Amino acid sequence: MRRGFSLVEALISLVILAVVLLGLAASIMMSHSMAMRTSEQESVLWLASDALDALERGDSPPSSVPPYSLSYSSGDVPQGRRWVVTVTWDSASGPRSLSFERVMPRDPSLAVN
Repeated sequence: MRRGFSLVEALISLVILAVVLLGLAASIMMSHSMAMRTSEQESVLWLASDALDALERGDSPPSSVPPYSLSYSSGDVPQGRRWVVTVTWDSASGPRSLSFERVMPRDPSLAVN
């Protein structure tokens, strides 16, 4: 009766271990990438919300908060004035942008808080 593992069995187990470890490493890298993207989007959401609040108060919002740049557009709609804030930035995966809009009523007493 033979005892121990043959060379082929050891190599097969090493290949299986390598595949499992590569999958685990890829999962960790993907998780890190998603966490970074979520963090960026959270910052962008906060920045756009702050800019829209400033517009609603009648203040002048910023045009850039490094590493983000903001652009604004507006137009009249039946309910009031529609503001669109677009935030652009360079991420690790390339240039990105998100747009947010809010309709501000002509009569401030109609504003929803």
